[in-house]
Amino acid sequence: MNAVDAHLFEARRGNGGDPPGEPEHRGSRWLSLAWLGQDVRLAVRTLLRSPGFSASATSILALAIGGATALFGVADAVLLRPLPYAQPERLVVLWDTVPRLGLNSNLVSPADFEDWGIESRSFESLGAYTEAFANVASDRGGPAERAAWLIASPSFFATLGVGPALGRGLSPDQGTTGEVVVSHRLWRSRLGGGRDLGVLALDGVRYTVVGVLPAQFTFYGKEFDIFTVAPHRVDASSWRGRRYLTVVGRLAPGVTRGAAQAEMDALSARLAERYPEANAGHGVRISPLQEETSGRFRSPLLVLLGATGLVLAIACSNVALLQLARGEDRRRELAIRTALGASRWVLIRQLIVESLLLGLVAGALGVGVAMLGGAWIVTVAPAGVPRLERPPLDLRVLAFALAASAGTGLACGGLPALRAARDGAAATLRLGGQAAAGLGRGRARRALVVGETALSLVLLAGAGLMVRTLVNLLAVDPGFTAEGALAMDVSLPDAYREPARAAAFFEELAARARSLPGVTAAGVTTHLPLSGETGSRPFVVDGDVRLGSEKPLAELRKVSEDYFDAMGVALRRGRVLTARDRPEAGVVVVNEAFVRRFLGEQDPIGRRLFIEDGPERPREIVGVVADVRHSALTRRPQPEMYISHLDRPWRHMTLVVRSTGDVALLSAPLRRELAALDAGVAGANVRTLSEYVLASLATERFSLLLLGAFGLSALLLVLIGVHGVTAYAASRRTVELAIRAAIGARRRDLFWLLAADGVRSVLLGLVAGLAATLALGRAMRHLLYGVAPADATTLGLSALLLGALAVVSCLGPAWRAAGTDPLRALRAG
Repeated sequence: MNAVDAHLFEARRGNGGDPPGEPEHRGSRWLSLAWLGQDVRLAVRTLLRSPGFSASATSILALAIGGATALFGVADAVLLRPLPYAQPERLVVLWDTVPRLGLNSNLVSPADFEDWGIESRSFESLGAYTEAFANVASDRGGPAERAAWLIASPSFFATLGVGPALGRGLSPDQGTTGEVVVSHRLWRSRLGGGRDLGVLALDGVRYTVVGVLPAQFTFYGKEFDIFTVAPHRVDASSWRGRRYLTVVGRLAPGVTRGAAQAEMDALSARLAERYPEANAGHGVRISPLQEETSGRFRSPLLVLLGATGLVLAIACSNVALLQLARGEDRRRELAIRTALGASRWVLIRQLIVESLLLGLVAGALGVGVAMLGGAWIVTVAPAGVPRLERPPLDLRVLAFALAASAGTGLACGGLPALRAARDGAAATLRLGGQAAAGLGRGRARRALVVGETALSLVLLAGAGLMVRTLVNLLAVDPGFTAEGALAMDVSLPDAYREPARAAAFFEELAARARSLPGVTAAGVTTHLPLSGETGSRPFVVDGDVRLGSEKPLAELRKVSEDYFDAMGVALRRGRVLTARDRPEAGVVVVNEAFVRRFLGEQDPIGRRLFIEDGPERPREIVGVVADVRHSALTRRPQPEMYISHLDRPWRHMTLVVRSTGDVALLSAPLRRELAALDAGVAGANVRTLSEYVLASLATERFSLLLLGAFGLSALLLVLIGVHGVTAYAASRRTVELAIRAAIGARRRDLFWLLAADGVRSVLLGLVAGLAATLALGRAMRHLLYGVAPADATTLGLSALLLGALAVVSCLGPAWRAAGTDPLRALRAG
């Protein structure tokens, strides 16, 4: 008995069959722990005897499992993990809606919020908040900093079910004066992180810090640093039309979202009857807080999760190809075991255990890949992704990695195990090694190559569509000149509550900025394009009489006279605002979208607008400027109105400065000029306009990076698979090739004989992939801009690239095999 036969006999005695006199698979013996232990030991010995195969298969699976685990960790943190509040499944967000104007997520007026709380019965509690900014300083010294401020209703934190991690919360009974709760970050940076919480100055007013919120607390994907309570109670008759609150509710026990929606629909109809001027045409939309928090990142992450599934499938296909090739080399071993009494189920069990072991080892290595991949994903993820503060790797993610490892192991080993077990021992031993090896295996290999080629094309086409989307977005004219301009946010404290003083401050700040070397223009605005800030107001043209709910809406910006030059916004007709346009002058500048929608072919210059922003006095249109894409590059320009910032001045403005030099170098001089005006006022978000443009494309760039990485991984796997299959098929046909060469076949004839099979498989895969790509394109349609999901150019180029590289990868081994010396091959056979 030689070494191989001795090994096989040992396998038969120790694992390959049942003890004498016992049936092979009675009851649960087939899965007993004793048999499993023997199978695992034999699987380890078998894999160690094939180090090349084991290393290749493990590496392929480890990379795929690691990538899938990293992205699952991100998706789990953002989409799946419950929010860190008490019973988060009962939390919802209530939006004001105006279907007639296409507004689906409008803010809520304080008066409506009060009525909802009094008249609704579907909610255990309702809370509301508004956002502001404050200049924060502490007794411990250091310059003031601008901090995000959440001003909440007394019931807000109770509705969320959130309490402080240190100290106490704010009083829920009434608006508290002089007390503040801070974030964990601000507590550490400004208060030293001690138990003595101390005092903070917010906009020059001293507040006692009474509590610190948990370290990871965010709301709605936003990070706030200071929290105070305000009642948000105002006179309903004068403030019902002013909508600025975000409302969150906790559903009462046993109440479904559908029942709450029905009650709020009826309530909004009653309010529209009572207050037609402000509420006619308005409705309410209730949405789960979990979905609202994930927001715009839901679609990209779901598409990327699908892409990781495709990469896993391609990796499994590659390893299955290796398993099939290795299984053909093991046919003699399996035949001998069958002859010694091992049944089909024992062979299947042994081969599946080997594959599972392979998958689990790859999964362990994949966890290390996932840690590196998760850190990289967090680094390249766009700002504002909720709950993604660190690389996510915890028990939930590890459980996914374990499941993925077991699943890929079964997927890789299932087909080879069934094929190997289906062959009969007698037929196997009767046929010669190479003849038997060729029976029935070509179809399985071709099917796997076709499948992984198709899946790879889907990923490559998806990456190509995102490339086209990003190129299209970069070519979009935002309506302003981003190069050479810098922006800085400034929020004034309550000391500047007097309008004239606030206006004078920003006028002086802009003048100081214009005096800096290289500066050609400097202006201020209430809403900077692509900053995420916007605001709209109802208006009528030339005294048109309409109810408030019937009035059209346009976005309103308050700007200084130098703003358009600083932004590089082109003037189309008339003139822009000047220093002579005092509030009482009553002038307004509109954009081209405003003219198209509301004035048509009429001459806009000289027309009068009545805007609901303070006293309703007529404002004359004196100019038309180019359209600016304020919300996003993917959204069409909206109608906009520009009035002087001296007209009811705001205390929160953005300074825009244009320079002929390196505009980034203006950051420090601007901060010095601001400190010279008032040391208690801090500048924030000092960024170039080009950075704002790039930040607006962060989601598309993130999707492109990950889809591109998955697409390149899939392409590499396909090339390895096609090359390996062609080389293996050629090695199994050496005798046939030698005979053909001996009777006169030329090398190029043998080459095309070998290459044709691989080329056919690749072409079939491309055809199947084109059909599958159409389905992916439909899933990605929300991510695309300026390119159709079935774009012929993108699909064609992707198919051409993949097809060309795949064909080249199978030509090399075919050409080498066709040049084999026939005499040497016949002696070896």
